[in-house]
Amino acid sequence: HRAAKHKNLGGGQSKERTRDKLANVLNGLESRSRIRFQKLRERCLNMRNIAHGVRGGQSNVSAEELRTPGLDRLLWVFLRLLYSQQGLLRFLEATDEDAIKAQLADQKAKEEKARADGDERIIRSLTDAIATSELRLENYERAQKNAEFVEIELERIESKIQALTEMAVSSQDPDYISSQVDSVADSMTQTEEAIRDLHHITGLDDVDSTPDILETNLSEVIEA
Repeated sequence: HRAAKHKNLGGGQSKERTRDKLANVLNGLESRSRIRFQKLRERCLNMRNIAHGVRGGQSNVSAEELRTPGLDRLLWVFLRLLYSQQGLLRFLEATDEDAIKAQLADQKAKEEKARADGDERIIRSLTDAIATSELRLENYERAQKNAEFVEIELERIESKIQALTEMAVSSQDPDYISSQVDSVADSMTQTEEAIRDLHHITGLDDVDSTPDILETNLSEVIEA
């Protein structure tokens, strides 16, 4: 009994940590991104309700009318993508690409002159400065590509969930819809890896499990 008690306590603590992470991410979002997430969550709730209606609201139907874990995973990926996008856009806004390019051009011109003069001390200093500017430019360009990827992924998930919702309206087989949800959720592995790779910019830590997003009363976790 003692072992079981400890196991349940650990599970409770883990669930609390994931709920805290959900709250931190939601409260860290700007209002526009938060609204975008809430609209997608509402579609998922509608999808479950539709699937329940197809089954006639039978009392013996499982509480997971449409496998909640799959939908929760999709929403969790979407939410973390929004958070990542916000971090990337802030980085891009705070970095002046044109200024870096101008500085790099100036440094290269000075290096060329120093080489003509044969001043090794200045050459070494400028060589290091050029390497730093080139690294900054690479980081900026990488952030641009990451931001483009994140927006494409956000749109892809929105489209997938919209298609699944439409499928729920027309299909008479909720189990098939559930399998499609799971299939889409399983396809998120590469996206989740990309989110983890952006940690150095977003500061977003990963968690071991997915929060119960659909079952959580968001008004209780979103700060006023």
